Amino acid sequence: WYQRRVHGARVKLEGWSSENIVGNDYAANVLKDDNSNWYAAFGKVRDQWLAFDLGRPCAVATVTVACRYSVNAPKDIRVERAASPAGPWESASRYTRPDSSGAHTHALPRPARGRWLRLFFENNHGEEHWLCVRKGTFS
Repeated sequence: WYQRRVHGARVKLEGWSSENIVGNDYAANVLKDDNSNWYAAFGKVRDQWLAFDLGRPCAVATVTVACRYSVNAPKDIRVERAASPAGPWESASRYTRPDSSGAHTHALPRPARGRWLRLFFENNHGEEHWLCVRKGTFS
C-alpha cells in the first residue's frame, strides 16, 4: 500500500505491531485515501506502532496523525527513524496529541532524516479496548 509522495518518494507500510482483522481494520488502511481506519488488536492500547519505508532517505519535518474518535486516538506518540527496517529505532521526537478527533500535525524540532520512519503509539486517551488511527502522513 502506498500513499502520496513524500519529497518525490512513495511511502510504503513496512510493518505494524498488531491489527484488528475481524473488522477489516488493517494497518494498511492508514495509507488509503478513504475513511477506513487501522485498529490495533482488541485490548492493545499501549506500545503499538506503524513502520514506513519512505523509498529513499528523506528529511521529514512534520507528521500528521488523523483519528476518527477522540477517546481511542493515540495520546503520547514517538516519531522514530532507522537505517533499516529491522532497526535499531532512534527517537526523533515525542509529543502528546490533543484529545480530539480529526487530523493534528506535529512539527519535529529537527527534521528526521532516514529511509524508515515509525510512529510509536505509547497509549491512547483512555479507551481500554481500542487504539485507532485513520491516517498517518509525513512532509
